[in-house]
Amino acid sequence: MWVRKGVISIIDLSNDYYLVAFTHEDDQYAALMDGPWFIYDHYLTVKEWSPNFHPASDTIKEVAVWVRISGLP
Repeated sequence: MWVRKGVISIIDLSNDYYLVAFTHEDDQYAALMDGPWFIYDHYLTVKEWSPNFHPASDTIKEVAVWVRISGLP
């Protein structure tokens, strides 16, 4: 479980996108690197801000997932 070290602010950008601002660098690192994240059984994709990002016109082009295949040698 991730324990926050600072304040986290969340802003709704529309189109199911959110801007999350961190006051502590360790929190930002954990959010970006410790996933994948699931909230109420929904997959949450997290990526660093891009200056040319526009939530109204952006689409998700790829998703990283973990796959567990039991019994492989």
